[in-house]
Amino acid sequence: MSPPITHYDGHTRGSRLPTCEQVLRCYWFNCQNPTLTNQTHRVSAKIVVRELLPFYKKAPIPTITEKKVEKKIISLATRNAKLRAIPVGRRNSKSSRRKLLDEEKRLKTTFAIWPADVESRLVHEHDVLFLNSM
Repeated sequence: MSPPITHYDGHTRGSRLPTCEQVLRCYWFNCQNPTLTNQTHRVSAKIVVRELLPFYKKAPIPTITEKKVEKKIISLATRNAKLRAIPVGRRNSKSSRRKLLDEEKRLKTTFAIWPADVESRLVHEHDVLFLNSM
């Protein structure tokens, strides 16, 4: 079980590209932020995109459009919410455990906002190596 969402989650930090978990926590923080009234999921996703893009600008990795990144963030949150909606009594079933473990693995991976043909767009070989290390 992960720790509760705090103000620390409102900003993406670190020296690596953000993980799916960091993005999700930042998104949920912005959804629950009481200072931002009438906040929609799309507005929360836009705030998270503004947090993410500086990391990708530091690395020479091209990114998909902001609108597509917003959709990807909302999709990540929706998928996670569906898993959280599984009743506690059913979480011990074989299929539920597998889904939860798969989601845990996915949350630890880098939140990929680069296009599918990114390797053909990268000029330097060390950029391709950097991307593959993520």
